[in-house]
Amino acid sequence: MRTFWKYALFPLLINAALLIHLMGRDPAWWGLRSHYQRLGCLGLPVGGQSALVQGLDQGFLQGAPPQRLLSVSPGGPRLESTDTPGWSLYTVAEGMASQTFIFEVQASGESLTFFPRVSGADSSVEVAALKGGEKGKAVPLARLAGKAGEWSPISARWSVPLLCLDRDKPIMLRVTLTGPWAQLWVRDGMAFF
Repeated sequence: MRTFWKYALFPLLINAALLIHLMGRDPAWWGLRSHYQRLGCLGLPVGGQSALVQGLDQGFLQGAPPQRLLSVSPGGPRLESTDTPGWSLYTVAEGMASQTFIFEVQASGESLTFFPRVSGADSSVEVAALKGGEKGKAVPLARLAGKAGEWSPISARWSVPLLCLDRDKPIMLRVTLTGPWAQLWVRDGMAFF
């Protein structure tokens, strides 16, 4: 009788493992993307995808959810103008290695879009959600690291996944610019779209 169960369950386990593997490669094909991503909210190891780097297509967006810049540390923000009408960019203040910007965003969708830009291996832009206020636990959401001798494209869209966050109240997002060539592009003070 034991042999029967061993041979009966083995094909089921193999099929389940194959199904999980295929879902990890493209959960949208199965129509389960949001459910699959929510498993990651529980800390379960699902698929080989990293939520930290997600490049999307290019082109600036216009509409933005309500948001405001709460604080910049250390020092004050360094806002520079650009050649793109209506857009400016935050960079690390002169003489500092990095700066942290805290934004409060009232988001309603499954993700936000932002426009970072970096150049050089010593530059990066990181976004983390802060649970419990400015001093709360940081949950990494996105990271763009620079490459030596290369700029990332202007207006390249990067996503910030929000499925694991409570969107019924404003979300605190911490943006850390590191290095002399890290930029966060903003339109009328709005960094997230």
